[in-house]
Amino acid sequence: MGLRELFIKEAKCESCKKILPKKWLAIYDTTHQGRHKNGYSIKICNDCLMKQFYESLRNFDETAIVIYPIKGFNAYVYYDFDSLLDTKYSSNGVMEDNENLVSDLTELLPTSDTKCSCCENKATYTGCSSEIFNNDPFLWEVIKETEFEHKYLCKDCLIRELQKKIAELEIKLEGIYPPIQKKGFLCPWQI
Repeated sequence: MGLRELFIKEAKCESCKKILPKKWLAIYDTTHQGRHKNGYSIKICNDCLMKQFYESLRNFDETAIVIYPIKGFNAYVYYDFDSLLDTKYSSNGVMEDNENLVSDLTELLPTSDTKCSCCENKATYTGCSSEIFNNDPFLWEVIKETEFEHKYLCKDCLIRELQKKIAELEIKLEGIYPPIQKKGFLCPWQI
């Protein structure tokens, strides 16, 4: 990026080609910050971001857990279970394996015969409140002692649920790293 680009205050949505203030563009990244070489990363307007996000949820062929949006968080990141099992994470400064996390989350996935809680179609997602992680998406430990909102949802009902919650909380997402492969979970983050 040259010096000239630093002072340009407008940019073009890479999807719909609208010219907008640069700060209104969001990141849609199927490379998950370069970890998946076959993906792409684009800067797009919020309307295109949400269309891409909902389309990725419709086209995803696996089951997944989706943690509902949290006020003050403006991004969504997908973690597939296989990749989590190959890495360690730090919880309170201590490096830990992800086996317990993956095991606990896998128990919440809908099975092949699970019906959607809203419409009786086949459920492919489990929608969960952030209470699953004690309202802290960085905790990464399922709080089993607490009852948390969760329900099995088909693709369309999940999208309606997300649309409703995003509108209620007045959240404007600035980045999405969507589900692209394998079972896992989608978690709200702050970028």
